[in-house]
Amino acid sequence: MRYPQGVRLITAEKVGEDLTDAQPVKLQRYVLQESHDDPGVPLYTWHEEKSVITTQSYEVY
Repeated sequence: MRYPQGVRLITAEKVGEDLTDAQPVKLQRYVLQESHDDPGVPLYTWHEEKSVITTQSYEVY
């Protein structure tokens, strides 16, 4: 997603043992960061900015 502050990657992952049951979902937001500090390290990397677990449960359709 594009935000005025930059590009973000958002992932969603069900939390629990049986993923076919209704379960909460963990949402994670990553920010693309540029690094010039270390030679041999990729210029851009994703860093987790925020993580939340939903209070509502969701099913697989």
